[in-house]
Amino acid sequence: RRDQEGRSGQPKMMTIGLHCRIIGKPGRAQGLIQFLDYVRAVGKDVWVARRDQIAKHWYENFYPEGHGEAPAVELVGFKG
Repeated sequence: RRDQEGRSGQPKMMTIGLHCRIIGKPGRAQGLIQFLDYVRAVGKDVWVARRDQIAKHWYENFYPEGHGEAPAVELVGFKG
């Protein structure tokens, strides 16, 4: 099952891009609600993050070798 990939040491990332003119249509909004309900049901095993949070995580944890230490990164304009 997909929810077991991370537990087995092979986590995956899924990106969902939302555009207000598309997701604002009733049928599509309902699909998003169903997906978010599924994510909530999975619980703490799923990290829901903005793209800047994902970038910071990868930058801090997977900075390429041979380029020195990763400089400090600060998220500007966001709380949390």
